[in-house]
Amino acid sequence: MAPKTQKRKPPTKRTDKSEVEIMSEPRHNQVAYLDPEDKLNEYKGITKWLRESRINHAITHQTTVYKSLIKAFWDSAEVVEVDGTEMIRGRVNDQDVVVSVEILNTVLQLGDDPEAPYSVPLKCQQGCLLRMKCTGDILGKQLNKPSLPLRYKFLLHVLIQCLSNRRSGYDVANNDLVGLMVALILNKPFNISKYIFANMKENLRRTGSVTGGSKFWMYPRFLQMIMNVQHPNLPKEDNDVLKVDVMKESSLRILRGCRAKSYKESDPPRKLFGFLGNNAYVAPENDKWRHDNSESDDEEPTLNKKIKNKFGKKSESDDDESDDEGGDGGNVGAGVGAASAPGGDDAESGSDDNPPEPGYEHFIDERGIRQLRRICSDRDPDEDYVSSDTESEKARKKRVAIQRKKKSRKTIGESQAQPSSTQPSEPVQEAEVNPQFAFSAEEAGVMTTSLSETAQPPPTTTSATETPVVPPPVEPQQAATSSSLRQQSEAHQQSSTHCVRLFSELNPDEKVEFLFSQLQAASGQINRHSEIILSSLQTNIAQQLQINTLKETVQKQQAEIERLRAENVQLRAADNARGIEMNRQKERSTLLLQNVDKLSGKYDDITKWYDSRNKYIADSVKHMTSTYEMTRKRVNTLWHERCKAQEVLRKV
Repeated sequence: MAPKTQKRKPPTKRTDKSEVEIMSEPRHNQVAYLDPEDKLNEYKGITKWLRESRINHAITHQTTVYKSLIKAFWDSAEVVEVDGTEMIRGRVNDQDVVVSVEILNTVLQLGDDPEAPYSVPLKCQQGCLLRMKCTGDILGKQLNKPSLPLRYKFLLHVLIQCLSNRRSGYDVANNDLVGLMVALILNKPFNISKYIFANMKENLRRTGSVTGGSKFWMYPRFLQMIMNVQHPNLPKEDNDVLKVDVMKESSLRILRGCRAKSYKESDPPRKLFGFLGNNAYVAPENDKWRHDNSESDDEEPTLNKKIKNKFGKKSESDDDESDDEGGDGGNVGAGVGAASAPGGDDAESGSDDNPPEPGYEHFIDERGIRQLRRICSDRDPDEDYVSSDTESEKARKKRVAIQRKKKSRKTIGESQAQPSSTQPSEPVQEAEVNPQFAFSAEEAGVMTTSLSETAQPPPTTTSATETPVVPPPVEPQQAATSSSLRQQSEAHQQSSTHCVRLFSELNPDEKVEFLFSQLQAASGQINRHSEIILSSLQTNIAQQLQINTLKETVQKQQAEIERLRAENVQLRAADNARGIEMNRQKERSTLLLQNVDKLSGKYDDITKWYDSRNKYIADSVKHMTSTYEMTRKRVNTLWHERCKAQEVLRKV
């Protein structure tokens, strides 16, 4: 009878896992072991450098992590901007937990330069990897950890396990993490706080899809350290501890033996270069990975040969086409050896002159740099994924990009050739009337009389059927004054009509007198309007002076606000430093209390031992005293008996 075949257990689905198993990973953000006693000779040098480096506190500080606090933070976390500074704010037990680049730098004691970047050019990374004698694919998107010598492999292992945003795939590192390793080796400026903060922001943008990846509880140890500084009195329970792995000495032994055959070490091993071997090492300029006067081998010819063998040269037609498109002239190293500038032609046109490897594709990251990424499958949902296009689709996209660029250039040329008359004209400001140039009543009368004599119209009589004069339309903004003027004009028309009927009947002297009276009335109105304009001008000048005074006051207040803001930043930094020092003092006081408890226990034990010993000695002395008394009595008795016996013998 054939044996029964055992049924296979169904694979564990994601829904069968608990929330802690789904959202956390014990190997992520773990604590490093740096061999403080230097027992392992294979790691000698790199462990000592890590113990003295600026990342020592961030990778070795061990604290108890509580899952309810971490869960509450990530469930309520959001990106906010306060006083121009970007922060991530979460709500934990009705208290705000704030994470920023400055706070990360202070709590983790990284010593970052605020102006330093958090990326390293690709060509510098590739050259430094060649200088390390890396045997892997330095031009790929991911770097395999076993392709490095043991000590550099351990450095990358620590960075992956302690500082990266990875929750799986701990044998590979992306370009950002390799850039961090290169910056530490070459002592180049690198803002690790910005790198960690950018990873946390990316985690908030994840939606759980194949493209966006899954959100998880990232950097739980760092967050717990920040909470301990900002809110040390948060409730903490022993049954709420979140597991975070800690490296051990056995971990280093396993790392040494893992895939040891994949890389053959030189005998003796090469000495560490750069900042790892010399604390006074100065970083090379620009994107170089060595100094010009370095005595070691130059890796640039080897790197250029690798780039040429992998990506090849561009043809002349491609060069001509790129020149027409306004590209970079077909520089092969510009697309591979260094990061493209944001907003460049490579980023816009999406040119595929250098096609990616199978399984990889181009994309533009959040900094505007054109890079490669792996096309993920369903088995790796945490990676970014974009479906690959066919060759015809790529060619179509390329043609559309070229046409769009040419069309934009044509539009720019036409816009520059358009006449200036098409532009909207600015409103012309009317000239203000200066009251100093107003005429007096006498001058106005003389001028009007002379004008009336030279250009006096012939007298005409009007009939009752005369057509009234229609006034011009009034502007909407003059509606306030037009109503009063309309009434005055109607009255003036009625009086003028009556005057015209009677003007022919007047003699010349009466006509002159009438015209002179009209001129005097007009000059009086002109003088009144001049006084009104002068008073309004003085009012405007006073208002302008008040405005200037207010501007100066506002500028002084803004300067005071800036000074207070800078002082507030300094006070925050000092407060954070005091908080860190208080935590250290608390840890020291806790250790002292523990030592006091131990000494008190030992003192109690010694006191009990001495009491029991004294009691034993007292009992022994008492017993000896009683024995001595009995012995003395017996001796006396025997002595008396002997004396009696001697007396008897004498008598006999």
